Amino acid sequence: MNIKHSQGLTLVEMMVAMLISLILMAGVLTIMSSSKRTYALQNELGVLQDNARFVMNDLIRSLRMAGYEGCKKDETNPAPPFEDGSINNQTIKNQNGGNISLAVPQSDRIVMQASEILDYVSTQTFNNGTSIIRLEVDNDYLPVNGDEVRIVNCSAGPEDRTINNVNNTPAAYQITLSSSLDNTYEELVDVLYQYVAQYEICQTDEIDFGLFKGTDIDGDGTICDEDENGDAMTGKELLAEGVENLQVRYGNDTDGDGIPNRYETAPDGINTKSIRVTLLMRTVEKRIDLVDATNKVFELDPDLSYNPEVDAHDIESGYRHRFFTATVGVRNSNTAFMQ
Repeated sequence: MNIKHSQGLTLVEMMVAMLISLILMAGVLTIMSSSKRTYALQNELGVLQDNARFVMNDLIRSLRMAGYEGCKKDETNPAPPFEDGSINNQTIKNQNGGNISLAVPQSDRIVMQASEILDYVSTQTFNNGTSIIRLEVDNDYLPVNGDEVRIVNCSAGPEDRTINNVNNTPAAYQITLSSSLDNTYEELVDVLYQYVAQYEICQTDEIDFGLFKGTDIDGDGTICDEDENGDAMTGKELLAEGVENLQVRYGNDTDGDGIPNRYETAPDGINTKSIRVTLLMRTVEKRIDLVDATNKVFELDPDLSYNPEVDAHDIESGYRHRFFTATVGVRNSNTAFMQ
């Protein structure tokens, strides 16, 4: 009698196959989880890089125009590029203007005499008695009622200039001066919009920070607090989130050769020839799956270092940090390397 044997897998074989499948699946899931975290981190660092690049570009652009009085050079009447409101190592302010209680390093603020060259319609003339200036449509900065506009005749000396206030808000890119010009400018003319710009780090909410640009309209030294109408954080421009610390050092010329000799914590009038800016940036989003902070000591200044993991682990956990620095020559009178 022939005995037929049925074919199939035994229980042991099935268990071994399932075990192998589970091991392979666990490996795939681990790789997927790691790839997802890496992608999220790289995306956050990409945003951080973009924010830092934008902030640096804006700062450098403003710093290079700080104290600019019109035309290429002004040897007769140079203006100090930085205002007295610049200060080092102040506690970061919240939206009410009060000091924050978080264990983050103190930051600097910088106040400068900012200038923007306005592009005007090339066909218009600047004769004695002119009070209307027609601007080109690509002006990024438009003065408003009460702002100062400086008209400089670059074909003559620096004493041949008129300073006026704008009498009305621009309409169709046209500004009307509060008084007519008292000179006739027949050749090259610079039209400058001048204002005081303040850069300061403010706390945007409980643990987040941002770099703001604006004007201290209530005169209390900070732009982080509410404005004169009681509206918090209005009248200021948030340049970027994730800017945690700003350090500013001024390259002052101590021997009159137009070249900075040392970097100090305070500007020295027209003797400030360059400026060194340092930014400590951190990722905007807090990553729960990245529980540790950056395990690195950041030398913000020779007298100021910061280790997010050690100094403020509770609030820095889940963030990543990067360090950026730039040295900028100030477009100031008698600055040798800017001629």
